[in-house]
This record gives sequence, structure tokens and C-alpha cells, in this order.
Amino acid sequence: MIAANLLRGNYARHLATQGKITEAVALLEQNLSEVEATGYPRLIGEMHGLLAEYRLIQGDISTAEAHARAALAKGGDGNFSLPLVTAHKVLYEAALRNGDVSAALEQYRRYAEADKARLDEIKAREFAFQLSRQELQQKNQAIELLQKQNEVLKLQQEVSQASARNTQLLLALLVMVLAAIGYWAYKIKRVQMMFRRQAEMDGLTGLSNRRHFRHNAEALLQRCAGAGRESSLVLLDLDHFKHINDRHGHAVGDWVLQQVAVAIQAACREGDVCGRLGGEEFAILSCGSDMEAARRIAQRCSEHLAAIDTSVIGRPVTASFGCTTSARSGYAFESMFAHADAAMYQAKAGGRDRVRAYGEGGVGPATVLELVRS
Repeated sequence: MIAANLLRGNYARHLATQGKITEAVALLEQNLSEVEATGYPRLIGEMHGLLAEYRLIQGDISTAEAHARAALAKGGDGNFSLPLVTAHKVLYEAALRNGDVSAALEQYRRYAEADKARLDEIKAREFAFQLSRQELQQKNQAIELLQKQNEVLKLQQEVSQASARNTQLLLALLVMVLAAIGYWAYKIKRVQMMFRRQAEMDGLTGLSNRRHFRHNAEALLQRCAGAGRESSLVLLDLDHFKHINDRHGHAVGDWVLQQVAVAIQAACREGDVCGRLGGEEFAILSCGSDMEAARRIAQRCSEHLAAIDTSVIGRPVTASFGCTTSARSGYAFESMFAHADAAMYQAKAGGRDRVRAYGEGGVGPATVLELVRS
């Protein structure tokens, strides 16, 4: 509808230039309701502006004023468009014919402002067009200049092509040498890391081995001692593990050790150090924990061990736990390890699958000396 009524507006102007004002008015009024139904402000303003202009020519001043005001009210915010300029002009001439000099002067002022602004906008567009045209010419000239420069560069490239090839070959050789160096450095680094992991980690369980656990434990104990925080050491030894290996084979025993490692890691707190000391013996060192916290860690380990699916071996996995703290054994790793070990053997002697703390229940220095002698 917008496109069709724009064409009707142009046809109405054509009729008006031929003096057929009545036919132009009839065409516009016949389709005015359809124009307003589009809701397109510019089209509505243009139709009302044309009707205002043609009605004024016919001498129908009141109708011309109504259409002019409709053009101003419904023509949108484009105060400098031609339909709105026409509407101000019609209102000015209508007020002049009605003898309302004050209104005519006001409408003429608005008409002059709108017409001037429209002409300024047209001039600005024309200036922008001319400026764009000049810029396009300058760009074309620049392109021609660049093409000539490109031809010169091509000649220079042909002259220096031989030396460029030599340079490329040297660079390629250098890149290959650097790539080879980088590759072998990467391979060596990976081998070093692999050896380091093998030296620090237990290959079966993925936990720290005895040497690496001791190194980490001593560093953690130094930090705890410096911060004045109590630390605890929990040792555990699986019960009747030799029976599992003898009856079900070492493959099943290895599987049990792997499941135990997972259970121990799940029982550790954040920042705890755990490792496999050898065979079926494991250890957990925790900073900032007293004896009660050590017992809780051991209890969590026991619960995680009990949760292992042991349908393969037909019996639950249990362990004997020995605990000590820096408050009872000091911050020296050797003394803590010896005391926790004594407590662990006391747990085994007491029937296994239980937790014993150093300094409680007969577990003390005498027990340690007895175990050392034996």
C-alpha cells in the first residue's frame, strides 16, 4: 500500500501540473483512508500536504487548513521535509487570506525556517555528494599511483629474487635446526618428568612413594612448626593382605591396593599429604589437626575401605590404624613415624580393624622400645 500510494501521489502531482486540480484532489481523497492505515508518517504527511495545497488552490481555505494541520500532526518528526514545508506555506497563505496578519506572520516565520532548513539539508547532501565524488577521484588517482609503484616493486623483486631465495633457504635451515633442538629438548624434558614421576610416585597406586612422602611430610612439618600449628600422622596397614595375595593372586591384590589408594585420597582433607610406604602400608600427614582430627581421618579411611566392592575376594577390606600428633611426638618426622607405627602395631595386636593413638591405651615409649628390640 505504501508503494502504491506513493505512485498515486506522483500521479496527483502530474494531474496538478496539467491543471486537473479537481481530479488530483479526488484521487488523493479517495485513497486517504488507505494512506492513514499504513501508519507511515512521511506518506501521510505528503498526502495531507498535497490536499492542503490543492484545496487552497480551489479556494477551500478551511479544508486546506485542516489538511495542513493534519500533515503537521501526522507527518512525523521530519520538520524539514517537503510535505511539512508545504503545510506551513498553506497555513501562512490561508491566514493571510483570512486577514489574520498575526497568524500569517507566525506561519510565514515557520514556513521560512522550515524551507531554509530543507534547502540547507539539500545543500549539505549536495556538498556531501560532491565531497564523496572528489574523494573517489582522489582514491582512483591513488590507485593509479599505487599500480605504478607496484610495477616498480615487481621489477625490484625480480632483481632481488635470487638473493631472496638464498635468504629463504637459510631461514628454512635455521627453522629446521631450531625445530630439531626444540623437539629434542621437549623429548628430554618429558623423559626427565617421567623419571621424576617414577622416582616420586608409586607406580601401582599413583600415590607418593616412601621417599617422596617423607620429603613432603618433612616440608609440611616445618611449615606447621613455624606457624605454631599442631599436625598429625596416621599410619595404616591392611589386615590379612598376604591372605588375599595367596588365595586370589597378585593381580587381585594389586587391584585391592589401587582401590585402597582411592579410598585414602577420598578421606584426606585439602592440604593433607598421603603416600604408600611399601607393601600394604600407607600414611597420611595432616597439618592443623589434633588427635581427635587424626581419629576422624582414620575413621573416614575405614569407612571408605568398607565401601569398596570386595565381592571378588569375598571379605571386606579392613586396616589397622596408628595415630600420633606433634603435641605428643614433636615435629621430627622420625619420632612421629616411630610413634604412629607403634600405635599401628598395637592396633594389630589388639585384634586389627581398629584405631590406636600413641600415648593412649598402653601405647607409649616403652612400646616403641619393645618393638624396636623385636
